[in-house]
Amino acid sequence: MTDAIATLLHLMAAGVQFTTDGHRVRWTGGDQSMTNELVDVLKAQKGEVIQFLQTRTAAEATLERVLDEAEERAAIHEQMAGWDQYN
Repeated sequence: MTDAIATLLHLMAAGVQFTTDGHRVRWTGGDQSMTNELVDVLKAQKGEVIQFLQTRTAAEATLERVLDEAEERAAIHEQMAGWDQYN
């Protein structure tokens, strides 16, 4: 793990939220956590930081979709289990 990714994860754990549009990295929260030194660490490996954030965002979206589908299947199974009492 690079210094930039380790720094990013540390800041995320401290409550800083990061987003990217593929060209820029933006953050909210943690104003006191974001020192010029930390910003420089992230800037030095900006491409890797952006790639990490994009991959993480895609993984979170996939996980959310899978969890939604699992909830839907569970609801269907519950409904089907209720049908057994009528047979």
